[in-house]
Amino acid sequence: MAILSFHRLGYNLLRRITAQTKWSFRRSMTSAMTTSSPVTVGILRETYDPWERRCPLTPHHVRELLQKRPHVRVLVQPCQRRVFSQEDYEQAGAILTNDLSEADLILGVKRPADVGLLLPEKTFMFFSHTIKGQPENMPLLKACLEEHVQLMDYERLLDDNAGKAAHGDKLKRLVSFGRFAGLAGAIDTLHGLGRRLLTEGQSTAFLSCPPAILCDDLEQAQERFHQIGQKIKTQGLHREEPLVVTVTGKGGTVHGGVMEMLDLLPHKVVSVEDLPVLFETESSKTAQQHNVYLLPMATGDAFKRSDDGSFNRKDFQKDPSHYHSIMADKVIPYTNTLINCAYWDARFPRLLTKDDMRRLYNDGQKRLRMVSDISCDVGGSIEFLERSTSIDKPFFQYDPLMESETSDTIGPSGITILGVDILPTELPLESSQHFGNKLMGVLGELIDAKSKNPDIVGIPTHNLSHGVANSAITTANGRLTTNYRYLHQLMNRAEHSDQEESYQPLLALRFEGHLFDSGVINQVLDTIEESGYGVHMDEFVIPKTRPNNPIKSSIVLTILDKKAHEDHIDDLEADLQNLIAKVPLADATMTRVDHKKREKAAKAIDGPPVPKALVLGSGFVARAALESLARSKVQVTLVSNDPTEAASLASAFDNVDYVVFDVQSDQDRLSRLIRNSSVVLSLLPAPIHPFVANVCLAERTHLVTSSYESDELRSMGNRMKEVGMICLNEVGLDPGLDHMSAMKIVDNVHLRGGAIVSFSSVCGGLPSPEAADNPFGYKFSWSPRGVLRASGFPARFLLDNELIEVQGNDLLNNARPFVEGWPEMGLEVLPNRDSLKYAEIYGIPETRTIFRGTLRYGGFSTLMAILRNMGLMDEDFTVKESWYPTLLALSNRRGFEQLEDFVVACAQENTKEASRALQALRWLDMLKETPTTPNSSVVDAFCDVLANRLAYKEGERDMVVMHHNIEAIFEDGTTESHVSSLRYHGSENGSAMSQTVGYTAAAAVKFVLSDTIQDRGLLLPIKQQIYQPILDAVSKHGIRFEESVLRSPQHKPLHAEQHA
Repeated sequence: MAILSFHRLGYNLLRRITAQTKWSFRRSMTSAMTTSSPVTVGILRETYDPWERRCPLTPHHVRELLQKRPHVRVLVQPCQRRVFSQEDYEQAGAILTNDLSEADLILGVKRPADVGLLLPEKTFMFFSHTIKGQPENMPLLKACLEEHVQLMDYERLLDDNAGKAAHGDKLKRLVSFGRFAGLAGAIDTLHGLGRRLLTEGQSTAFLSCPPAILCDDLEQAQERFHQIGQKIKTQGLHREEPLVVTVTGKGGTVHGGVMEMLDLLPHKVVSVEDLPVLFETESSKTAQQHNVYLLPMATGDAFKRSDDGSFNRKDFQKDPSHYHSIMADKVIPYTNTLINCAYWDARFPRLLTKDDMRRLYNDGQKRLRMVSDISCDVGGSIEFLERSTSIDKPFFQYDPLMESETSDTIGPSGITILGVDILPTELPLESSQHFGNKLMGVLGELIDAKSKNPDIVGIPTHNLSHGVANSAITTANGRLTTNYRYLHQLMNRAEHSDQEESYQPLLALRFEGHLFDSGVINQVLDTIEESGYGVHMDEFVIPKTRPNNPIKSSIVLTILDKKAHEDHIDDLEADLQNLIAKVPLADATMTRVDHKKREKAAKAIDGPPVPKALVLGSGFVARAALESLARSKVQVTLVSNDPTEAASLASAFDNVDYVVFDVQSDQDRLSRLIRNSSVVLSLLPAPIHPFVANVCLAERTHLVTSSYESDELRSMGNRMKEVGMICLNEVGLDPGLDHMSAMKIVDNVHLRGGAIVSFSSVCGGLPSPEAADNPFGYKFSWSPRGVLRASGFPARFLLDNELIEVQGNDLLNNARPFVEGWPEMGLEVLPNRDSLKYAEIYGIPETRTIFRGTLRYGGFSTLMAILRNMGLMDEDFTVKESWYPTLLALSNRRGFEQLEDFVVACAQENTKEASRALQALRWLDMLKETPTTPNSSVVDAFCDVLANRLAYKEGERDMVVMHHNIEAIFEDGTTESHVSSLRYHGSENGSAMSQTVGYTAAAAVKFVLSDTIQDRGLLLPIKQQIYQPILDAVSKHGIRFEESVLRSPQHKPLHAEQHA
């Protein structure tokens, strides 16, 4: 043995000397023939993963490189794991050595396991997994900076195209191993399938399929597949039913690799529609025995819209919440083996869930034996892939009923799972050849650049292509390169914490979009730095991505008062907004975050995107809506034109950002925000809703409002339905909770075969009794103009089949005492607009009475009618400088010299009510020389008085009251009187009105985000699938209806009643 070792040592030494001699000869020849300086390339020993057998360059590539560029030397670190032997590299002209200190460029596949292996001032190329700020790889990045390593990352090595680069189009990755993952995955799947079927007592041709790692090369694996195919043709599969292999991800390179192998078997390609027929047809058993049935599935085959069963790729990519998987119902019941090659992230519905499989197993549908998740998204598209597997233990058993792994070996029950995440290295020969082929062009470019500039540390970048110089180089000369300066915040936060904490935080901004592909994040950082401010990165969220499928990222930046003055911070914000608007590839938005909520340390989150709600408007309802949304895992952006109000609201909640602008004056900005949101909640005035809806329609984004559905919105209904948009209106108090609580009763009656014969629904927002301490018994929490306007709307209703119509100018004279509920409060009720249309909306055309009303404290309507008669609600009368002369002018206009006589006349000669009106005017300070609002109409000036004098004082509560009285009759003549009532008081957290509207609207937003609404287009909360979840949600805030039913016999049956 010693003699053998001595001879081997001598042999290797001789080869080493020979190789060095050849190098010396080539070098001397080069010196004579060319001015190119010598360049040395090193190949690293792979240390990061024990199963990694790939190489960045094969011996063939080394030989080609040395032949084309005689001035190059290649050093290879010895490694017995490589698919190519050390002798192969030596024969190609490489020098085996552990010492790569003479190398100018050092290549590996994976990053070195130990950062101590990095050599100072050298250029390294490998997959570093650092560009997302992955915490586990930040020490590697830091070491590269400390050692002045020039790091080039294969992940960002782009296939350069000068035209595309010039126009700013996105470039594709140069190196991708998708095909080899598919090839190896198909081989391992059949290997596992053969073993699985054997445990069930079935010996099949698949037993002769080895795992990919035991094949010398792809050709050997393909030959084995040919042999398996011949056995299937001649001997059959010995099965009683078809063997169906379903392969997802059609159109992708992984899917292509799988099909490349499966096509070598005798097979027939089927569609989803073919499956039932395939299993029902008896005459085809012979064909079934000698064929494998392949079902290739594209995304559009696996996912369908929940409303109409269609598929639109652009729509699916923008908002996949509209879609659901058909796999469990249409495919898995017929599939024996599922090979998943489809891209997935958390925005998308899962292909197959635990619940799906449990349901199928409970129904006895257990055909699925094998699942190979080549995409290997743990807990993702295949929910029950709960861990990845290794090459040495590639399979585990999953029990759908127990919803857990039962064994790490193949067994006869449950589902066999394959989840290896480094499949390409199982075919290291072809993977390395592919890798090297892609790399050679770039390598030549790098060598030439170095050869021309031998004295420069690292590879000079000024002559490199765009895809290398501007993208792949992460670090150089001890610094992060321009495109990756954002990583400094994540890597070195601790070192600069004391310095940063000494600066005053001025502003925090959240940026969302294609921040890195477009390069806009670095432009943002440059702008901040050039403006003299410091910056701190608080949050860095990059969802899981795949090659050539960029996902939007999110960064929160806190601007620090370094040298610049705080007065200029608004200018900086405007500059940043203009900057992102000028980079369309970024498709970015910028919103404000309360800087007081910023994290102490920057954090990188590599996870799924969270649902995003855009809230328009910061009025009195917004706080309750934001509070409710903030409790859930929803990222909220608030848009307001009031910076103080927006900042105050956003500061109260951790997951609420804000942006200040007028939505109607900057539609482009609004469009970007809506495009990047899952749903919009508009709390703006109702006339603005159609404008917002048009933008939502263009961006296919859902919209929720608490306002009445308008004619303009109705005109968009069909288009909304066509694009799959939900526009859910009337989800406040009234309208909103009135619909929901009433329809709960109506649906219950109809479900039991009854008919509604009388429907009455009334609602009011009032001061609590203890706060109703003024002549009006009323107070305002917002502009009185809306209340005054509503007091002049016409109304009509049905009373025992008699149509009652009330003109607008007579509405206040038609109040009546409300005796059906809360008699101690002395309420009155006014008709509320057109009640008749609700017979159709609520589906109760049979009712003889339908009435909707507004509740006020008794005497309110009479008092307001007198003031209306006096002219205080006129639009065309301009006030005098003070109130008493204004009232006299109104009196004189009607021919009265004395104000008291005028008031009595306006009270229809009712002196008692006239006296009450004068007392009210005196209480409002309008019977003396109190200044009016200059140059305004009398109604506007009167509104200002009401808003000031009838405002809620600190600590006072408002109250919401709602009451339904619904009578029904049934086939047997039984009648029911249903009463449903709500009395809800405001609290220190907000007014009753703002909470009942805000909580309800927020519940609707969260329900839309849940993707359980099947309908699309214009919707009202009048279907049980919508109103019940919202009622359940608001009940958690204490908004609950008290319900009672009084039943009594009826002499006349229902059919007789209908014909009476």
